[in-house]
Amino acid sequence: MDGKFSWKVPEAMEFSGFLLIKQLNSDNRGGCYGPGETANEITIGANKVPLKWISPGLKADVQVKFTVSDGAPEGMGGAFKMVGNLAFEGFTIEEMAAALSFGARENYLAAGVRMEFGDYAMAGGVFFGRTCTMDPILLIDPEVAAVLGTPPFTGAYVYGEARIPVNELIGIPSSCMLKIKIGAGAGVFYFTEGPTYGGKLVGEVSGEALCLISINGRMSLVGVRQGSGSSAPMRFNGNGRLSGKVGICRFCKRFNKSVGVSFNVTNGRINSPSIRY
Repeated sequence: MDGKFSWKVPEAMEFSGFLLIKQLNSDNRGGCYGPGETANEITIGANKVPLKWISPGLKADVQVKFTVSDGAPEGMGGAFKMVGNLAFEGFTIEEMAAALSFGARENYLAAGVRMEFGDYAMAGGVFFGRTCTMDPILLIDPEVAAVLGTPPFTGAYVYGEARIPVNELIGIPSSCMLKIKIGAGAGVFYFTEGPTYGGKLVGEVSGEALCLISINGRMSLVGVRQGSGSSAPMRFNGNGRLSGKVGICRFCKRFNKSVGVSFNVTNGRINSPSIRY
């Protein structure tokens, strides 16, 4: 059930809310329930709730979830995702999300944040615990979630990334006349199911010159292996993006291209390559 609500707390506040009730019937193809087990999952949430008293234009998606099995509560959890950015005097939080769950079958903590300090930027994400769904990992890193396979997952994921202006390191102030940034990131994960383990690498470069040209390129690669034997294949999934503009807008020429690649490595050989544009 979806609805639009208007409250006065003490000023008028409008948001879209929802109530979702699921009857879960396990077929043993994923999740934390065995064959034939049933459960009820009740999710209550609201999207783009205004948080004007914190910062103008700031909103958030929030939800809470309850799981009931055989008429008794079995677990509960909640999630929060910031929509917009939160500016302070010395830095700006561009992205922030968190999720928490505890109960008989799920117990986890997930959080991710991205912030900028002028021309410097940092980002990070963590997951610890056991989840029956992909939701908490999707919340902090969809690229890693895309290669993991079918839940449940019990373990940890840790990721960090930073971006710095190279020109300032050699004494040249950043401006539209000259600005060059480089960024790098890395993450690792391990889950006992399988076992499943792997990592993520990110590289990024961007620049501006003569107040006429700007370009940004980013490439990420996630690798995962399931099974402890040396013959288990390593699966890779990569995404690249190149964007920029030439000229002075309104008359500038913009471009934006993206590409995705995936392949497997077995006994040192690359197979099943796929390219997506």
